[in-house]
Order: sequence, then structure tokens, then C-alpha cells
Amino acid sequence: MIGTAVVMRLLFPLAGPFLSFYPAILFCALIGGHRMGIAALLTGLAVSPFFFRPGHDPVPLVWDVASWFSFALFGYLIVKAIDFQQRTLVTSRQLTESLQSQQHFSGSVIAAAPSLTYIYDIETGHNLFISPQSKSILGYEPQEISAMGPGLMATLLHPDDVPRAMARFAAMRASPEVTSPDIEYRMRRKDGSWVWLLSSDRAFSRDAGGRLRQVLGVATDITARKRFEEQLLASEERFRGIFENAPTGISISDIDGNFVQCNPAYERILGYSLDELRNVPFVSIVHPDDRDANLREMERLVRQEVPYFEIFNRSIHKTGRTVWVHKFVLLLRDRQGTPVSIVALVTDMTERKRQEEQIKLLMREVNHRSKNLLAVVQSVARQTASYGDPARFAERFSDRLQGLAASHDLLVNNAWRGVELGELVSSQLAHFKDLVGRRIMVAGPPLRINASAAQSLGMALHELAANAGKYGALSREDGRVAVSWEVTEDGRRLLVTWREEGGPPVAPPERSGLGTLILTRLAEQSLEAEAALDHAPQGLVWRLSAPLAKVVEAGGDVSL
Repeated sequence: MIGTAVVMRLLFPLAGPFLSFYPAILFCALIGGHRMGIAALLTGLAVSPFFFRPGHDPVPLVWDVASWFSFALFGYLIVKAIDFQQRTLVTSRQLTESLQSQQHFSGSVIAAAPSLTYIYDIETGHNLFISPQSKSILGYEPQEISAMGPGLMATLLHPDDVPRAMARFAAMRASPEVTSPDIEYRMRRKDGSWVWLLSSDRAFSRDAGGRLRQVLGVATDITARKRFEEQLLASEERFRGIFENAPTGISISDIDGNFVQCNPAYERILGYSLDELRNVPFVSIVHPDDRDANLREMERLVRQEVPYFEIFNRSIHKTGRTVWVHKFVLLLRDRQGTPVSIVALVTDMTERKRQEEQIKLLMREVNHRSKNLLAVVQSVARQTASYGDPARFAERFSDRLQGLAASHDLLVNNAWRGVELGELVSSQLAHFKDLVGRRIMVAGPPLRINASAAQSLGMALHELAANAGKYGALSREDGRVAVSWEVTEDGRRLLVTWREEGGPPVAPPERSGLGTLILTRLAEQSLEAEAALDHAPQGLVWRLSAPLAKVVEAGGDVSL
């Protein structure tokens, strides 16, 4: 720097310090910065007196001193100006690099994000910016969407979602809030399919009056989630349909046995509503005799000793009556395998239990009646063999068994609950059904008789019909038979009458046979009745008077 000043001074002796030291200071400041410039300035001030003495310079000393001060002041200002310029250049370069870095970062984030980013101008209806994700989400390039202009909504947005979207933008424009609630809507892809989007929008710019002009939004493709939600909803609806309409009762309770949910079938079985069941302890609806067994099984289930259990027990209906139920009970676990609920499938077995009891009763009854029937058959066989020609035993025995079988068929068809007396008469006159109403007259009130009376009366009617066809009124073309029955006025006895007319003259038999025995002694003994057989010349008459209580089926109707 000194060398440069000396050279400048020798070349320009009258230039003064500005032309001799200024270029050197400027050179140092440009090369080394403001610190080196200041150092050059101080060095120049220190050595300048040796170069600019009055004896060597025609300029007066005062002027030389003023030049030194001016030299120092301007040198300092030049150095600071150079430093400011360098700082400005550095700051500008840093800002440019920072802006480029931020732009690169933002672009990288937008490009890497799976969501679609956009800037929408509410006033013009144009999209000012569309990220490249529009291609993967909608099938359109960003420029294609931008070219749609204000028609974007009508072109791509689902018609059902347009009103909500427009109302949302209007609300955002009127609201001072920066953000707004998210919105779900559908847009048409380029291939014609629909895609569900979830948009999160915020205010991007406003006009001078504070009204929203532009919106910055991020739209995420939620089609897969919506499809899953629809499948889940459909699954829940199917489960709800099964739950609500199942004929089997279903209850859901917590681990402590408190009711949480139940279906209508469960409410019908027990008579309680769900709200009532939530206030009813589990054990209170189980029959006292069955509670211990239920509690033991429930404890084993909760301790996870068994995955499920089945039990057949009695429950108490809301009305207090007993309900037989079959229960299949199991645990429901969460994803970690922890038991959270108890599910019970309950079937009302009351009717089935009643039927089982009825079957048991019928089996006992069949056993009893079979023994009685065998006793009757044995008696018929013995009496048939004791009277008449043994050679005709098989024929006569077979006929009488047929009469007994006809009565038995009626009883079986009526589940051994008795038969109508009119049906019994018709079954024993089946061989003469064409004559019924013309030559055979049947009259009597509806009367349901029990199984024992049906067997005894059936055999008597069969004997009378067989005798009338072979020897009595029905053996001739103009013969007639009248069968009638009635209940006495006091309602205590049943009177049955068989009357024949127009047949061959009747004479009392020389000796009593099996027929007489069946019509008199057998009927009297089985029904505690009084029987009379009148062999009047104009026709046979048979009368029976029996206690109504011995004849009528329990619970049967009696018409006087």
C-alpha cells in the first residue's frame, strides 16, 4: 500500500494525498475487506507527514493538515461504503439461496405428499395452482384441471355434493376464521369413476376489506376408507338384521352378568324389556332350583376354564310363570384376547318340554290301555270259544276284532283323547254307509266319550250291526234301524238306544251266546252301566244307561 502511494506521489507530485493514498486504500478494501481498508487508512495517516512536509511541497502546511483530515474522513466513508456494499451483496445472495432452498423444499414436500394441493380463487372460480397428484387421484394433468376454469365444479364435482361445497366456500368467505371444518365429497375421475376426497382448506389471501379471495386446500383420497366404511356399515346392518329378527333370543352382558343388550326374541321369551333387564340381576330370572348350576358354569366360563357351555334350565317370566330354556353361552374377547362380554343364545323350550311330558304321559297311557285292550281281546277270545260251534271260532273272533280295531283307529286318530259318539257309531256302521240316512237313522247331541267307553260301546255297536245284517232288520230290503243317544235332564246319565223294525220276527234265543254277553254283562262291567236286550217280535231293542262321568272325556262338551 505504501509503495503504491509513493509511486502515485512521484508520478503526480501536486495531486495531494487523495490521488496518492486513495487508490491504495481502495485497493486494500476491495481485496481484503473493510478491516484491511481501515488498516491501510491508519498506515497512510502515519506515514503521510514524511512524504508531505512544507519544504518538499509547495502547498502550505495548513492545507496539508486539512488534507490529512479530509483524507482520513473520506477514507473512512469509502471503507464503510465498500463494507455496506459487500454486506448487501452477501445478504442478497443468502436470501436468494434461502428462497431457492425453501422453494425446493416446498416443491419436494408437495411432490412427495400423497394428497392433492391446490389454490382456488373464489372470485374467478379458477384453480391458480394444482399439484401433480391430480394425475394419480383424478386422472387429469394439472393444466387440464386449470383449463376447466369456473366449470370445474359442474364438470367434476358430484351433483349431490355441489350445494355443500358452494355453501362451504360462502361460509368461509363470510367468516373471519382462517380455517374451516373438513369436508368430504366426490369427484369424477377421467375414466368416469367416482373418487371420495377429504379436503382441509384455509384462507390463503383476502381483499382490502378482509373478504376471502383465495383458498389453500389439501385434498386426500379417502375412497378406500369410504368403501371400508360402507362394507362395515353393510356388515353391521346384516348383523343388526340377524340380531333383531332372529327367532332365538340373544343377550349380551358384561363379565359381571349385567345386561347390555338383547334382541326382541329374548324380550318375548322372558317378558322384560331391555331397560327392565338392565335393572334386574341375572340370578333373579333363573329358577331358584337351577341357580347354583348356572352360577357354577358362569364362573368356569369367566375363569376361561371352558370356551362355552350349554345348559337346560328354567327361567322366571315377568308374569311369574316358569319358562324352560336351552342356553348356549360363550365369551367375547377383544383383540388382545381379554374377555369383555358374555353372549347367550336362548331358545324357548317350554312347548317342547310340554310335548315331552305329553309323550311320556301318552306312553304310560298306551301301556295302560294296551294292557286293557289285551285283556278285552283275551276275554273276547275266551267267550267266543265257549259259545257256538268251535269251527266258526276264527270267523266270529275275527269279526269282533275288526269292530274293536275300528274303535281303536278312532282313538289313535284323536291321540287317545276320546272320540265323538257320532263318529263311533258311523265307524261301526261303515259296512252299511250307503243305508245311513235312508234305512239307518242316527240321532244324538255332540258328545265326546273317553277311550274306555269307546271300546265297550264300539264292540256293542259292532255286535248289533253284524246281527242286524245277518238276522235282523238289515237282512231285509224294508228293514230299518234307529240309533239314538241322549243325556238325561239332570245331566247325570247317558241313554243309548238301538231299535230295529221291519225285519224277520224276533224270538228270544234258546240260550245266551257271546253276543248277548257283550251287549249286557261286558258293557255293564266296563261302564258301570245298566244294559237291557229286548227281543220284541217287531224288532230287537237294546238300551244302555250309563253314568255320564264314566263315559264322557274329561273336559268334553255335553249338550243336553
